Amino acid sequence: MVLLYWSPGRFLETDLAAVNRSHTPWLVVGGHRPFYIDSTNAAPGWGDLTVADDLQDALEDLFVEHQARLGGALELHNAQA
Repeated sequence: MVLLYWSPGRFLETDLAAVNRSHTPWLVVGGHRPFYIDSTNAAPGWGDLTVADDLQDALEDLFVEHQARLGGALELHNAQA
């Protein structure tokens, strides 16, 4: 499960809501693990598909609500050919 609301609070939601869209028309988000991935690794807790599903459940609606237009992930944990 993705831990979205850790101390000191709901910072991601607060930060996204605070973006002045007249000054920042494009909202770009980045992360460590991808939301969407072509993988067969569904290991409980840490598998690529498991983490992707958790990220989608925890963050996708928030990014859509705040109109994040581009996102990137920097790492996958399962080598693919």
